[in-house]
Amino acid sequence: FVAEMGVGSDGMTQAVAAGAAAAATTLVLYPLDIVKTRLNTGVDEDGIPYKGVLDVVARQWERKGLHGFYRGIRVKLVQDIVRSVSFFYVFAILKGMYLKKRGGIGVGANLILGYLSATINLFFTMPIEVCNTRQMTGFSEGGIVTIMMELVKSQGLAGLYTGILANLLLCLNPAIKHAVFDQVKARLLLLTKGQARLTTAQSFGLGAMATMIASTLTFPAARARAILQTQRLSPANAKGTLPLRAIHVLQTIVATEGWGGLYKGLGPQLVKGVLSSALLLTTKEKLHKYAALLVRLTILALQLLISNRQHHDRQTVRLGAHRHNKGQGAH
Repeated sequence: FVAEMGVGSDGMTQAVAAGAAAAATTLVLYPLDIVKTRLNTGVDEDGIPYKGVLDVVARQWERKGLHGFYRGIRVKLVQDIVRSVSFFYVFAILKGMYLKKRGGIGVGANLILGYLSATINLFFTMPIEVCNTRQMTGFSEGGIVTIMMELVKSQGLAGLYTGILANLLLCLNPAIKHAVFDQVKARLLLLTKGQARLTTAQSFGLGAMATMIASTLTFPAARARAILQTQRLSPANAKGTLPLRAIHVLQTIVATEGWGGLYKGLGPQLVKGVLSSALLLTTKEKLHKYAALLVRLTILALQLLISNRQHHDRQTVRLGAHRHNKGQGAH
């Protein structure tokens, strides 16, 4: 079925390489993610506003020490691996189907396919993201199951998808990023005839440029999402407690902080986002051949297992038929 859509082992290779690259990138850059997320929310657990990046770092160090910069990393690893694997696999499937019908892919189609992939991916990964955001900012304690139960008890199942409208807008981020990366990559490889893959420097630079463009365009939605996902929880039926909406959050930011407030925390976001995406895309490019080998070996092993099983079943059927015939002959 997958092979018929033009994906085959290449889609699995893309997914495996992306998952491994996501894990490595998260481990390296997680402290930056903590600082960026806390700055996006604007306040700490006690509701005291942050003054800037250094203030976030100082307070986090004072409260939790070095451990505070790795709070929630296990959940984040699961989230990023699942997100990268599912995004690249779904994207490979959709792209394969499109190429099979059209024969080529332009910027517009790349954007639409990337957005659809990110949207499909969102419904699987968003509950993990909400839990991780609350862990990172100190608004919830405990593991992922505990936080999920806390959210469901307070807000119902909708609590697991807090900020989904902002996230639907943010699905443009990976769509823009990968459309820019793929289109420029294709042109670079055409210019350098005979070069099958980008160099490390080319991958890093292209990944950084694509991320800066995508992050700047979608940052207000990212800030609104962070604020929405760190609301104080109240009982589901509490009177007078209406859930915030992304548009209300953005309006409040503009009213209290001015238009510049929509981009508060953009600096750390760009640093983290550029390094993260550039490392992810660079690592993915470099891991591609090893992932391809792993996928081929896995497929070969599965084929051998299936072949052996079928051979065993045939032998069992033959043996059963032989015994039956012997029994008939004896009678």
